[in-house]
Amino acid sequence: MSLVFTTLTGLGSIIMIGGIVFPILLSVGVPGITAAGIFLFAYATGAAINVGQWTYYAQLSGASFDVIKIISLVLAGLTAIAGLTFLVLELRKASVKKYWAKPQFYNNGENEKEVPKLAMFTPIIPLIFVIGFGTPVIPAFLLAILFAVITLRKSFAETINLITKAAYEGVNDAAPAVMLMIGIGMLLNAVFHPVVSDVIGPFLRAVIPSSTLGYVIFFSVLAPLALYRGPLNMWGLGSGIVGLMIAIGIVPAPAAIGAMLSTERIQITADPTNTHNVWIANYVDVDVVDILKKLLPYAWVIAVLGIIFVSVFYM
Repeated sequence: MSLVFTTLTGLGSIIMIGGIVFPILLSVGVPGITAAGIFLFAYATGAAINVGQWTYYAQLSGASFDVIKIISLVLAGLTAIAGLTFLVLELRKASVKKYWAKPQFYNNGENEKEVPKLAMFTPIIPLIFVIGFGTPVIPAFLLAILFAVITLRKSFAETINLITKAAYEGVNDAAPAVMLMIGIGMLLNAVFHPVVSDVIGPFLRAVIPSSTLGYVIFFSVLAPLALYRGPLNMWGLGSGIVGLMIAIGIVPAPAAIGAMLSTERIQITADPTNTHNVWIANYVDVDVVDILKKLLPYAWVIAVLGIIFVSVFYM
């Protein structure tokens, strides 16, 4: 699942993948809240290495793309370890048996054929080119599309239809994120206005420590403020705060964005206001706040370890 979410984003993809994964997990005896946790950790791991978002983070903070890449890969590794730990501990309680997945099939217009195994590697193609060869993000995604077209071995007409459908669905899925980024851009412009920065700047200087130890303690203790669209939520007011932190020089840009990326681990996995958390909770029939209680300890540890890593290398 994590590999899939390196390229897929949005509630639509959550529903699409969750509609396949949850019936399988629940049918073999995995408790609903455990299934939700497994899915959310897999989603958070993949989202951390979504190369499309790396560009956004770099533009938001002014930190280099390579710095964003390193911090994100570390956080993805920590999230994967936390997810595996959660999976092992929870499945021991559930006494779940092991099952092998059945082959996947697609309809080629005449009859059903097994999906070529090579096509399954499509989600990691952008990662290989961006991380391994330094390819720009958009060409890397285009190469992945070409790889999928070749490995699926569809006819020319089917290929055109598939690409057209994917383009339409891609625009549909990306539109909310684009609108959010436009809103965040407006927020940043407002925060950077001299009148606003002159008022907020002294407050941030007084509250946010500039020393390495103070940085670690401050962001580690307050990391849950990323919940409920709080001030450490980078997909909201936090985007303005991180921009102002950098603008007035409280901490270096990599440290500022690194702290936000670390606290984002709590938001993406456990925040009850996430639409994907709400949908997942409804699907597995648990309270969304129970998911928060179950996952918060794991996500908090990830955030603290991420903050410590950033403080060592970028403060």
